[in-house]
Formats: sequence, C-alpha cells, structure tokens
Amino acid sequence: MKILVIGDTHGNNDIIVDLYEKYPHMDAYLHAGDSCSDPYSLYPFQTVRGNCDYFYDINDVFTMRTPYGKLLMKHVPNMTFQQLKKEGVKIYITGHLHARKFYKQEDIYYISPGSTCRERDNYSNGYAILDITSEDVKVEFVDLD
Repeated sequence: MKILVIGDTHGNNDIIVDLYEKYPHMDAYLHAGDSCSDPYSLYPFQTVRGNCDYFYDINDVFTMRTPYGKLLMKHVPNMTFQQLKKEGVKIYITGHLHARKFYKQEDIYYISPGSTCRERDNYSNGYAILDITSEDVKVEFVDLD
C-alpha cells in the first residue's frame, strides 16, 4: 500500500493539486492538519483538524486499516505509547512539528511528514511517501525545494 502524507500546508493549496498530479495512483492521500482550508478544497486528501483549522468542521482523528495494521492520524502528537497500544495502533501519523520524524517503538511506527511551507528542522519543505506491507513500513521523505 502506498500513501502520500503531507501536513502543515497553512493555506498553500497549490501543493494539493501539484502532488495529486505528480502521484495520481496512490492508495491514499493524507493531510496531517493545519491546512487552513476547508476539507473540500483538499480533495483527494483525508485530513484532521490542526490547531490552525478552527473555521471548519474537521475531525480530530482519522483512522484506516493498512496491511501492517491500524493507522491513526492526529495533528498534535499527544498520544502516549500506552494509549496507542490500547487502541491497537500500528502507524501513528502526526503534524504540528513542522519537522520530519520516523522511528519505531516496539511495533508502532511514528511518522511526521514535515511541512510543505514552513519547515522547522534542517531539511527542506517536503512530504512523505509511505510504502506499507504486512511486515514493514518504509518512509521516503521528498524535498520540495
């Protein structure tokens, strides 16, 4: 399963169109919040409410099944390992950090795609492409600059 993940676009909706045109055959498109846009303008991306998304009726949490197990996406990374374990989460995607993160704790993968417009780490603005199998999750971070 291939998933394109972006986050913290802060009104830069051109990136939505650009990435969908560049990757038209993904299995899913996810936005980790702070789009500062209505959810209809983000199509085909599924999104969650970020701390800057207060004008629209957007869910705080998005879940889906993957070959590896349950994926849970939430903007602010405030769930503990114990909470994730209890919920049966295997892939935890967050935004808010404006920084790329990818690591594994026991059998849970933690992923933050960074920001498409306001990076806060030593990397360029960008996004992530997930390649998910029943055994593993691989992440490729892609620079926009």
